[in-house]
Amino acid sequence: MSRAQSITVTTGVGGEFVTGTFTVGQLIPCALSAPISCNVIKRVPTTGNFATLTLAVTVPLILSNPNALTETVTTTVTFTQTVTLCDPEGATVDCSASTLMSCNCIVAVVGVGTITVSCEIEVCLVVNTIYRVQLLVSSYGFCVPSPCTVAPGICLPMPPEQCY
Repeated sequence: MSRAQSITVTTGVGGEFVTGTFTVGQLIPCALSAPISCNVIKRVPTTGNFATLTLAVTVPLILSNPNALTETVTTTVTFTQTVTLCDPEGATVDCSASTLMSCNCIVAVVGVGTITVSCEIEVCLVVNTIYRVQLLVSSYGFCVPSPCTVAPGICLPMPPEQCY
């Protein structure tokens, strides 16, 4: 999924990007600065243990001054995403396995003492639900787990292409 956001960065003496001059369209290097995270802001139970979740996804980025790569700014891109998945009551939602597929930032506006940087990111969002269960295994036999269930008509047959 692609998302775009504008970030204001101070420039010049005492600013975040001290070194160099900037022009509209100039590329600004960016990268992930910490794991991607998410919080459930709304949970609507569907069938069985499935639920539709509205997540607030946070992507922490670090932007580097192209004129002096040691000058950096940390920022976050936050967006919402709705998913339907197996989420029994009491489960924990975790998005830390998600990946930043691409990050493209350019200088959109050059002002006096500031620049506005426009960033477009593409994220492969991996949403896991973690639920603590007790597994009893007989010491004299073999235990066959129940097959996984999929809510009909909700799940894609495979991850989106950008996740490969």
